[in-house]
Amino acid sequence: MSRPDGLAGLDPQRREQVAAAWGNVSAGRLRELLCGLVDIPSPTGGERRLAEHIASTLAASGIPAATQPLDGRQANAWGRLRGDGSGPDLMLYAPIDTLTTGSEGEDVPWVGPSLRPDMRPVAHNEGDLVVGLGAGNPKGHVACVLMAAEAIHRAGVPLTGDLLVAFGAGGMPTNAPKTVPNAGPHTGPNIGPNSGPNVRPNAGPNAGPANAPNSMPTTMERRNIGQGAGCSFLLEQGVWADFAVIAKPGWTVSWEEVGLAWFEVTVHGVHTYVGSRHRLPYENAIARAGEVAVRLEKWFAEYADRHTEDTVAPQGIVAAVEGGWPHMAAVTPAVCKLLVDLRLSPRTTPMVAKREFAAALAKISAELPGSNVTFEMVLAIPGTASDPRSWVARSAMAAWEAMEGRPHEVIRGNSGATDANILRGRGIPTVRVGMPKVADAPFEIDFAMGMNTADVREMEKLTRHLIRTAVATVTRSRAEVGL
Repeated sequence: MSRPDGLAGLDPQRREQVAAAWGNVSAGRLRELLCGLVDIPSPTGGERRLAEHIASTLAASGIPAATQPLDGRQANAWGRLRGDGSGPDLMLYAPIDTLTTGSEGEDVPWVGPSLRPDMRPVAHNEGDLVVGLGAGNPKGHVACVLMAAEAIHRAGVPLTGDLLVAFGAGGMPTNAPKTVPNAGPHTGPNIGPNSGPNVRPNAGPNAGPANAPNSMPTTMERRNIGQGAGCSFLLEQGVWADFAVIAKPGWTVSWEEVGLAWFEVTVHGVHTYVGSRHRLPYENAIARAGEVAVRLEKWFAEYADRHTEDTVAPQGIVAAVEGGWPHMAAVTPAVCKLLVDLRLSPRTTPMVAKREFAAALAKISAELPGSNVTFEMVLAIPGTASDPRSWVARSAMAAWEAMEGRPHEVIRGNSGATDANILRGRGIPTVRVGMPKVADAPFEIDFAMGMNTADVREMEKLTRHLIRTAVATVTRSRAEVGL
C-alpha cells in the first residue's frame, strides 16, 4: 500500500502551495532550530532571552517579528506574515517555558537525587532524537511553528489573511517561587518594526517598576508568571486572530481540554513540644494532614470517574506539603498545609468544583473525629471547548486524515491543560495538535524524559500538518471559513 501524500482533499492550487512549502522543511533545519532553543534556559518567569532569540530567528528569515516584554525577565515573541486583508487570520501558537528550571538548587531533590543530562538546558543528539530540557515539550513544538512560518514564507504563498506565529511566556501551571534561577542578562533591543504598545512592558498594577531593568534579578516582580500569563498579555495587547492552533503534545486534533483549580487545605493542630507530648493536649497537624491526604487521593479517583466525559478525564493530586520548622524537630506546628491541583472538565465551573471539594473535605473531617480542616481556592482556570465543527477543527482534522490515510483518531481520557484555555476563553476557536510521546528510544522514557526528548521525524510530520492547516485557512475568503 502506498503512503498517503498528505494532500488529499486540497484543490490543485493549494496542493501546489502546500507542496512548495513542504519542500522547504528539512530535518537539518528543524534540528538546528531545536538545539538553539534548548540551549537557552527559559524557566517560567525567565523566558526573555529565549523570546529575543525567537524574534531574531524570525527576523533573520525575513518575517517581521517582535519581542513583547511583560517585565524585565519575562517576554513573549511573535511574528506576522501579512495577507491582502480579504481572508481570515490564523495564529500558530506555542508556549516557550520549561516545566523545571535546569538548576540543581531549584529542581533537586524534587526531580530526583541529581539532574540527569536530559534535565539540563544543553541539547545533544542521539540519532533521530534531540535530548535536553524541554526538547519535546515545549521546545520541539516551538521549532515546528518556526519551521512552518519559514517554509510558507520561503514558498511565497499568496495569503488572503494574516498568518501569525506566537510564542508565549508563562505557559506552565505555576505561580512564581520565592526565588528563581537567573536566566541571564537581557541583551539587545526589541526585534522588528513594532515599537508601539504591543512591545511595551506590562503596565498593569502587578508590573513592578515602570522602567524594567535590563538585568534579570533572581526574585520575581510578579506572582502571576504562569498559567497562561504570556498568552493572556499577548491577546490583551492586540495580537489576535480569527482561529488558532496550539502546538502541544499529542498526535490528534483536540478541541477541548481540562481547566484546573488549586486548593490550599489547612489542617489545624496544637503547637507543642516533644517533651510535653504526654503531659499536654496533643494534636499533630502533620500527622493529621497525612490522613487527610490519603483520603483525598482516594476521592480524586472517584471524582475522575464522575467527570470523565467526551475527551477529558479530570484528575487531582496532593502536590505539596508545608508544615513545621525544618531546622527544629522538637516542636509541632499549629497548622500543616496541603496544596491540591484539581482538574476541571469544560462542563464543570470552578465554583461547582469548589463546592464539590468542600463536600469531600467535610466528609473526610467527619471520618476523623476531632479534626479541624479548612481550605481556600487559590487559583482557577476554567476548562474550555471549541466547536469541533468550526473551520479550524475541520481543517486540522482534514490535514491529519490526509497525512494518516484514515479517519481522525480522537485521543480520550486527557487531563492536561494548556494555553488553549486562554485562547478559547477569549473567544478564539482553537485546536491543539502535536507530536506523540517518543517511543522508539535507546533509553527508558519516563515522564521527564518524555518532556525532554524530541524525534526529528515526528517534528517534520507535525510541521507539515501545521503548514497544510495554515495554507488551507489563510488563502481563503472569510466567507469560505464561516466568518
